[in-house]
Amino acid sequence: MIDLGRVDIGELSEAISLVQFSDKPTAGNNQLTTAGISQTPKFMVQGQAVATSLGFGTVRKHIASILRPGQGCDFHIDPLVDGTAGRIHIPITTNDDCWLYYEDEKHHLEVGHAYHVFIDQMHRVYNGGTTFRIHYMFDYE
Repeated sequence: MIDLGRVDIGELSEAISLVQFSDKPTAGNNQLTTAGISQTPKFMVQGQAVATSLGFGTVRKHIASILRPGQGCDFHIDPLVDGTAGRIHIPITTNDDCWLYYEDEKHHLEVGHAYHVFIDQMHRVYNGGTTFRIHYMFDYE
């Protein structure tokens, strides 16, 4: 994992705040919630603007990853498909008890920083706090 530094998340955070999402688990998904906001026009435009500011070209996939308190996922590897080169995580909201477990290390990702996460290596996330954890993530070519 590489910390790419601070990014301006103001407009992206606003785009996320405009969308209503449930604090209830979705059917068949009691661990990780990805809200339907990923494909809203404002979210996609703001996400592409952040990606461009970081020097990345075309975003192949926009993702809003939302973890409710107590939510997480098991260790896994995400395949890089369809020409995807990698994934960037940008925390929008978090708390002190949200962790990314990456290989043998435990990381707390700071709001407003961009992180290149090598998703083709073993990793998991867990929100042990009392507030939501929202990350904007994008896959790039």
